[in-house]
Amino acid sequence: MQQTCPQRKFTFSASARSWGWWLIAAITCPCHLPLLLVFSSGTALGLFLDQYLILIVAPIVVLFYIAIKRAMEPVEYDKMSSK
Repeated sequence: MQQTCPQRKFTFSASARSWGWWLIAAITCPCHLPLLLVFSSGTALGLFLDQYLILIVAPIVVLFYIAIKRAMEPVEYDKMSSK
């Protein structure tokens, strides 16, 4: 009798959500914040970022962590199902 692997529950919607979280993680990556400051210099956004940098960086880092965690969920599911 041949055993077959059960169907994975990794669907397109889960894949699309994962890509969305990866996009959010790429945008909120702390290493991109200096680039955001450089490209927004001379604008109202640049002035706002300059004045309230610490208040902006803390939530962005938390959002980055959450986005990475949520984006990795399908990958972790695949690792668990392959065992």
